[in-house]
Amino acid sequence: MAATIRTYAVKSGETFESIAAKRYKDEELAPRVARFNGFTEDAELVAGMALRLPVAAVLLPTPNGFDEIVAAFGDIRKFVNQEGKINAAKWEGEILGKVTVPFRVKLGFPPSTTITRFSCHKQLEPTFKPVFEDIAGQGLRSSIRTWDGCYNYRMKRLSGAFSTHSWGIGIDLNASTNPQGTSVKGDMDPAIVGIFRAHGFQWGGDIKGKSYDPMHFQFCTGY
Repeated sequence: MAATIRTYAVKSGETFESIAAKRYKDEELAPRVARFNGFTEDAELVAGMALRLPVAAVLLPTPNGFDEIVAAFGDIRKFVNQEGKINAAKWEGEILGKVTVPFRVKLGFPPSTTITRFSCHKQLEPTFKPVFEDIAGQGLRSSIRTWDGCYNYRMKRLSGAFSTHSWGIGIDLNASTNPQGTSVKGDMDPAIVGIFRAHGFQWGGDIKGKSYDPMHFQFCTGY
């Protein structure tokens, strides 16, 4: 299997646009390549600089709103009957894949259990994988104290809309000290937030009002 991310040495005169065109045959991916490496698209590149170039699937555009989520990750409504019950076997068979975490994470419940693999949407396997590789590589394992879920068919706590967990595109971490709501700021490590943002996720701590949710990261916006 090809490596998910390769290291590329910048050549004299190259830009993010020219690198995106050469590596992915798509100049429009330049802003995402730049963001993935912690730069803006117009940042000046220096010959010899090492860039991290992921496989194209890692650079998936982050969907905005329900319609774009459905277009990108599947129409869950087709698997739900009139009583609101889902045909879990068919839906999960349609969407789910597995990601290996490069370190053990304690479950929020039961706390005596740890995980090294989790279920998510299969299209996000090559996106989640480098997230946790970056967390490990930057020495931030201890910042992930508990694992509190990714895929889980359910509705949002504050509405009747499908949760992003129903597609396996949302993830909760350190839930006990980062509860949903505006009364508690939470203690999510800003470096963890930065890594998820760099890979296209929205942090629930950036959502205003009652939906403020600092334990939560989701691969979508506007939902």
